[in-house]
Amino acid sequence: MHELAPLPLSTRSVARLRRPMNYCASSLKPFSAHEIWKSGKDDDSGHLVFSHTSIVAVQNGGIYYGTSESKPKEIDEASIIKELCLIPRENVFPPCPSTLTRAPEIYIKIPDVSLYSLGDKDTIPQLLLHEAKIYEILRQHLTQIKVKA
Repeated sequence: MHELAPLPLSTRSVARLRRPMNYCASSLKPFSAHEIWKSGKDDDSGHLVFSHTSIVAVQNGGIYYGTSESKPKEIDEASIIKELCLIPRENVFPPCPSTLTRAPEIYIKIPDVSLYSLGDKDTIPQLLLHEAKIYEILRQHLTQIKVKA
């Protein structure tokens, strides 16, 4: 079974509130850092408090993830590098079912890896596979329309 080709994902995690990403410059290029905000403990007022910064980097074909207790503007390059760990490819790209059409000559963006979290490693592959199945249904319907025309 082949690995599923990367497809775009635009779904956001509902378990956390994300602020716009801050793109930073370092030897790990590019990397993104965004703040994660959560409801305060024992706080029913709905006020959010800063929880941590989620960091994702793509380097040499690998996707790296880490967190920091600091806000993005306060993070230095040395702390970023030591905080990141390689995300296993199967946690991003699911196996490609034989029922899907492969199109290796077409460039498609990688999924939104900023959705990755250690405790929820199946979300991105499930969303990616679901989206690929939708594209396959659309492709089949477009083929049927062209045949009828």
